Amino acid sequence: MFSTCARNRLLLCSFYEHNLELADYKRMAVVLAGISSRFIISINDHPDIREVFNNFEIKSMSLKYTVSKDKQTTGKKLLVSNF
Repeated sequence: MFSTCARNRLLLCSFYEHNLELADYKRMAVVLAGISSRFIISINDHPDIREVFNNFEIKSMSLKYTVSKDKQTTGKKLLVSNF
């Protein structure tokens, strides 16, 4: 996922905790700091993620997950970008 996004130069990635570890996000932040293209990442809101990406623009948002066999749940996401 990360290498595909990096090759595309426009990064649109999602975070699900079983895919990447915190060290992966730290490496991603270093790579993103060095690119000149615009990027935006949608990622779960977590204090560690906020710290890793604190040098970028961060916007919080709430959303409702409606695809569920039970009931709707509300989640918190971050939009991290360099613009």
